Amino acid sequence: MRKVIVRLLTGGAVVAAAAAGAIIIPAVATGTIPNSGVINACYVKSGSPLLVIDASVRGCAKNQTALSWNVAGQQGPAGPTGPQGPTGPQGPTGPQGSTGPQGPQGPAGTTSLYDANAPGGQQLSGQTPLARFFLPAGSFLVQATGYVNDVSNDAAETCELIQGNTTFQSEEIDTFGTLGSITISQRDSSAPFSLSAPLTLSALTSVEVDCSSDDDPNASADNVNLSALPVGSITP
Repeated sequence: MRKVIVRLLTGGAVVAAAAAGAIIIPAVATGTIPNSGVINACYVKSGSPLLVIDASVRGCAKNQTALSWNVAGQQGPAGPTGPQGPTGPQGPTGPQGSTGPQGPQGPAGTTSLYDANAPGGQQLSGQTPLARFFLPAGSFLVQATGYVNDVSNDAAETCELIQGNTTFQSEEIDTFGTLGSITISQRDSSAPFSLSAPLTLSALTSVEVDCSSDDDPNASADNVNLSALPVGSITP
């Protein structure tokens, strides 16, 4: 078996070693071999000693051929992706941010008041419609006010709030009263009435105020007003 002699030259020092069938490169503390991961060497011809050098200190002679190779070798293929690790614990809750400034006040909403009035001195003949309008679906506060009159001072009148064909508020008004066995008239045969009731509708419906008298030929109504205010527009 042929012996191969390798000389390691670093900083002017020469170190020689021999091995059967292999190149031995001893470590020298004063050299920079490998130089940034690269091994540099010089050789003259086949069978001549291979001289490993510190390229930062010296180069190959004119009759020598320079060689170099990496210590690490070629990079292998990338390995397969490993499994995903478990989810880490949740971090602590951060501090609460400061309260932002209050926004500007929005525009005032509009109040939708439904209102109807009856002509003055309307004769009461049976159940007489006096004022009427239609309300959409929603909740309302419905009110009706006015006066009923009876020139003979002996009648009793009834006024009602009616939704479609259903009465939801009524009041009986007397234009006369009694004091013991004596009958007395009130306010010159005229008496006020006032009706008020909440109303919730699911569809467009007529709402009206009617009045009737048990003395039809002589009874009438004056200053009758019917109004409805949507509940959502009422400010406490």
